[in-house]
Order: sequence, then C-alpha cells, then structure tokens
Amino acid sequence: MAIAQHLLVRDRLEVSRLALVNSVLYDSWPAPHVARFGDPEAAARTGDDLLSARRRAVTAALAGAATEELVADYVDPWTDPRVRRSWTAMAGAADSRYTLELVPALRRSTAPKLLIWGEDDGFEKVEYAEKFASEVPRTTLVRTPEADHIPTEIAPVRIGRALADFFAADLHG
Repeated sequence: MAIAQHLLVRDRLEVSRLALVNSVLYDSWPAPHVARFGDPEAAARTGDDLLSARRRAVTAALAGAATEELVADYVDPWTDPRVRRSWTAMAGAADSRYTLELVPALRRSTAPKLLIWGEDDGFEKVEYAEKFASEVPRTTLVRTPEADHIPTEIAPVRIGRALADFFAADLHG
C-alpha cells in the first residue's frame, strides 16, 4: 500500500511525481479492523465473516455509488479462499513502522506530490492527508466531498482531471 512512497524515497526507480489516492500514511496502517487479523484465532475465522465484513466495508466506501453490481465487482475476488488467506497473511504482518520510516525522506523529497482523498474515509482518515500536506513539501491535497475510501467511484471525472493535470505538468514543465 505504500509501495509508491517507497519507490519515491528509495531511489530504485525514477519517480518525478507522486499521486496517492486514500493511501496509507504515517501510522494509519494497519487500521483497527485490519489489525485484529494479527491474532491467529481471528485470522482463522475468516470465510463468511470476512466476506460479510468486506461487503459492508465496500458498500460504505462506495457511498452513493454503491450498486449491487459494483459491490459484487469489489467483493467477488474475496470469494476465493486463496485471496482471503493472502489478505489475512498480509494484514497479520501489517506494521506501521514501514510507513513511519519513510516520513523523514518524504519531507526531504522535492518531487511534486498529489493527494486525492475522500473526505468521509473511515479507513484512511482525511486528517492523515492534511498532516502530510502540511508537513511534506510540494504536496497538494484534493479533497473529494461526500466520498469515502473509494473516491474514484464517487467523482471519477473530477479525480481523473486532477490526475491528468498533475501528470501533464511534467510534460509541459
């Protein structure tokens, strides 16, 4: 989830601009609903419980764009036990130190950064984006009103335009 941030600060790939949409920042990961899977007993009780929880989370994250078909598109991969096992293994190993250790280098970075955030995100709260934008140079925050964790479904044209304008600046600058 913080792969793009790692690529920017570790200089393993040239990254001239960084755009993040409702991303993991600072110590926002793992979120409490994910951290519980660090407990092997909770991870063992996945299956239908995880599918139900995923359906509720996706429905909430999609807010006004949540149709049964769209929710099904997001939840369907989770019906595969391998996907659930992979996710619970990743969630169980989640540790905020991996994103926290990036902060000093992000503060030194001169690359332009764009944050696009759903104002109502219950997972990666907009306060993290506000903090990042205030502490990390050359960061612009675009807030998406009435959007949760998946703002691209709520305002695809607005977000697409913001991303296109942001990356086009590299071509024209």
